[in-house]
Amino acid sequence: MEVFQDFLARIDNPQHRARTEAVLAWVAATFPNLTPAMKWNQPMFTDHGTFINILDKAGCSTFWRE
Repeated sequence: MEVFQDFLARIDNPQHRARTEAVLAWVAATFPNLTPAMKWNQPMFTDHGTFINILDKAGCSTFWRE
């Protein structure tokens, strides 16, 4: 998803970047009615104009743990 490319490029750790990209791709494939968007420097999806925040970079340390 091109809308998230700049965000993903700023993730230095390649494993974290790959996992984040996989989650975003999964959400897009699983919920095709959602629209990908970048708001407040965070990737999210919208539905009927409502923002659905799925990733918060500050809280991703738990998400990225092996």
